[in-house]
Amino acid sequence: LVRAADQMDGDSCFVELEMLYFRDGPQVGTFLQKALQSCPTLRTIRLDGTVLDRVAYEAIVERMERNALESLKISRHSMDFNSGLLLAEGIARCSSLRVLDLEMTHLGDVVAGAILESILKAKALKELNLNSNNISSKSIVPIVQLVGELGLERLELENNFRLMENQSLDPRLQKALTENRSLRTLNLNGMSTPSRQFFTSLMHHPQLEMLKIGRNPLPDTDANEVDVFLTTNTHLKHLDLSDNSIGDAGLKAICKGLEKNSTLETLILQGIKAGDNSVVAMKSMLFANRSLQKLVISDFRDENGGVGVEGIRAIFEGLIHNTSLRILRLEKGSGTQCTGAPGWSDQSELLACVLNTNKSLHELYFAGRQLESFGRAVVAELTEECVIQVLKFGADEVDNCQKLRYLTNMNQVGQMVLRRVPPLSLWPRIFTTKKTNEADAIFYLLRQNPALIGQLKPQTSQQNQKL
Repeated sequence: LVRAADQMDGDSCFVELEMLYFRDGPQVGTFLQKALQSCPTLRTIRLDGTVLDRVAYEAIVERMERNALESLKISRHSMDFNSGLLLAEGIARCSSLRVLDLEMTHLGDVVAGAILESILKAKALKELNLNSNNISSKSIVPIVQLVGELGLERLELENNFRLMENQSLDPRLQKALTENRSLRTLNLNGMSTPSRQFFTSLMHHPQLEMLKIGRNPLPDTDANEVDVFLTTNTHLKHLDLSDNSIGDAGLKAICKGLEKNSTLETLILQGIKAGDNSVVAMKSMLFANRSLQKLVISDFRDENGGVGVEGIRAIFEGLIHNTSLRILRLEKGSGTQCTGAPGWSDQSELLACVLNTNKSLHELYFAGRQLESFGRAVVAELTEECVIQVLKFGADEVDNCQKLRYLTNMNQVGQMVLRRVPPLSLWPRIFTTKKTNEADAIFYLLRQNPALIGQLKPQTSQQNQKL
């Protein structure tokens, strides 16, 4: 980077660059400074986990003062007090900044307050991410003011304003959020319980598309409000209810609301206190719903240990007639803990029937212990009618090459793409290494998909001969 910065002449380097993105990099101050000086078209800067010195902040602020920056992301970085105040000065003088993402930068109340005041002065921002920044209730007033005065489209406040358990979200913030009619994305994960009135006021929100209220003690009684909300709201596309206190009654209410909902595309139900008694309601929901595309069911933890054979069978039966779901994740306590229970092995035939019949499901993640034999039985029943693209069985610690080997060797069902399979560019190199398991798995995949051979580009004669 230092050599590249020294070679910049201001005329030929990065002339048409629009976005600069550094992830987990070293100090980029000098390089960033010269890149910004030599590139008039650069409007987006993303610095994720990158070491930033004073030179880097000064270069960013200089760009802001020229109203030449539209999007700035600085995340996973410990921003010191002076750098935070310097950044705040730049934001106050920048009328072009539309997106500001400062996730996990350890701002604290003082620096956060200065930045919020600067945003109010500039009156230009549309998207703000302050997730995980140790901001307390002391900063609630400028947040409320910002929500009330700016036409924000995205606001993320995850893991801030930590209050006492079961204490409601600050009513001033709730009021400001519900009165803001421009919000499209709202993230309140890990904050505190929204009131029933909060859901009621959001029912007819004209813009809200993504709502995250996970890791909050949302009880069953309020889940009934979610039912009415899902039945009435016609804009929401993404709902995250993970790690709440929702039990069987709440999940039944949510499923009931989804039967009539025609807009929700993603539902995250991770770590709620439900089990078979309510999961069976998903059968009719999956049968009736025609909008849901992604469903995450993991780590359910009712008094009986989560979802069992009965619940899993209900989900499978609902999938047979479902025409919209594309991604299904069943992980940790979602039936996977009962693989040795009576009747469990019989479910492999049903799941194979689902995969052969359902034409919308493209990704199925089924994690847990002792699933290899179950997965083998499922794959053996798949036919050419199966359209699944990503199929995963077993716990993460099981060797992926072994899973790939049995999946691709059992049946000609097309290319099964699994996590952590080496990219095509690395395959020739693997052929000449001692990673025999990886190489064997790749050979199995090539036998099933000869067309892939033409995409491989050996770098040496030895690799070419091996191929």
